[in-house]
Amino acid sequence: MVDDERIEILKRVEAGEITAAQAEELLDALEEEPEDEPEREGEEFTDITEWSPDGPITELKIDNFVGKTEVRAGEETLVVATVRVRARDAETAKEFFDKVNLTFDEKKGKARIKADVTKGVLDIFRVRKVAVDFDVTMPADVALKTALGNGSIETEGIETVAGNIGNGKVVTDGADVNLNIGNGKVHSDGARKLELDIGNGKLYVGGAEVLEVFKANFGNGKLKLDAGRLNENADYELKFGNGKLSFEFAAKPTNCEIKIIAPAANVVGDLPFGRKGGTWTYEDGEPKARVKIKAAHAKVEIAVKEEA
Repeated sequence: MVDDERIEILKRVEAGEITAAQAEELLDALEEEPEDEPEREGEEFTDITEWSPDGPITELKIDNFVGKTEVRAGEETLVVATVRVRARDAETAKEFFDKVNLTFDEKKGKARIKADVTKGVLDIFRVRKVAVDFDVTMPADVALKTALGNGSIETEGIETVAGNIGNGKVVTDGADVNLNIGNGKVHSDGARKLELDIGNGKLYVGGAEVLEVFKANFGNGKLKLDAGRLNENADYELKFGNGKLSFEFAAKPTNCEIKIIAPAANVVGDLPFGRKGGTWTYEDGEPKARVKIKAAHAKVEIAVKEEA
């Protein structure tokens, strides 16, 4: 089972048997496998719960151990939670199904939904599949906060997304993002504000010309920044721990400055970076959009497309 294999990979990293980079490759391979398992003997319990707050809310927090969360903008708030448990037989499935606990709380305009288990998370993985999926509709200006052990989050039309994720994937369109991620991928389009701490992962930023604040701290990671131009008023602060530093450009960027402060890194790219000590700088035009990258080693791709 994919979840069992993922846990074993993370255990091997903790034990020092493999590096974080090797773990990333193994986890990527798992994600590429079909999510739907072929039919086989066993039993599945499924329960669906719908919940809405009594009145308007300004914040919705979803605390989940394993599962998928999809959130879209709408006039009212409606949460549909689906609990799924699959095991080798009906008795085992029912046993673990009873250990999944869903709670809904609303206080002073802030709502919290929590899915947890009465036994340890590792024990719950002894069955073939345990997950709680959330399908949410809520007003665009309600802040989404999350605490997720393993899974995915996808938003459409939501203005802000924040929280902590152990292992997972996040996809947003135009949302301001503030996330701490142990291992995972983030795909952001059209955000004005991005603040991320990623232990091991990949970040794609589309529509980066509208970025106003971009702060990212990677332990081991890769970044691709895709834009028609760089925002001259943006505040960029990027830090990397391990990897390779490189740049790819669809067209020569103008009106920008890219500065790399990385004494131990090599810079590979199409631009004529000037080097002084451990600092590489590319400058073209005024006013300048400034991107500063501090790294021992890093993997960065900045693709600047010609404006239409």
